[in-house]
Amino acid sequence: MEANRSWKDKLFLNKSVKTKCKEFHENGYSSVQELDLWEYLVTYRWVKNDGLTLSEKKQDVLTVTFNDFFDFQRIKAQTRDVKRFDWNDIEDIL
Repeated sequence: MEANRSWKDKLFLNKSVKTKCKEFHENGYSSVQELDLWEYLVTYRWVKNDGLTLSEKKQDVLTVTFNDFFDFQRIKAQTRDVKRFDWNDIEDIL
């Protein structure tokens, strides 16, 4: 049932996500992609508000600010598992 809801959400919210990405691009944030915004919405912004209706989610997409999105990106980068450098493997340097 969850997968069914997910594709319906994407179908209904796709235009709003595209609009928000376009807004980011127009304001100089050209590296923001739709998939990045979806990831932010699903794994961070809506994770505690599972009871939101599609209309509420649509409105919420349009209220996302640059700071909201980039705070998430910063947290994601800080908690990402970074590969340790292998000092015995010269291939890493080249």
